[in-house]
Amino acid sequence: MSFWIIFNWVCVAFLTGINIVLFIQLKKVSEQVLKGVFPSTKNMGEAFNEMQKMMQGIGKKDFKNTALESQLKATMDFLQKSSKK
Repeated sequence: MSFWIIFNWVCVAFLTGINIVLFIQLKKVSEQVLKGVFPSTKNMGEAFNEMQKMMQGIGKKDFKNTALESQLKATMDFLQKSSKK
């Protein structure tokens, strides 16, 4: 094998490793944010379901859902705390 072929495969392996590490770090951060916004959920799927329920509640004319209002307030508080850091 030529030097350049081996060199290219080493570069590919190195960059793939970097991508894997970055993906894992971004996944941890996104799960942490979802846990902060939706503390009662166990995984990302449940968090997205909660988000969809919240969005459906916003679209209705009667916005008297106290659970939704408290969740929105908790979300806004969390975002304000995270933006201060």
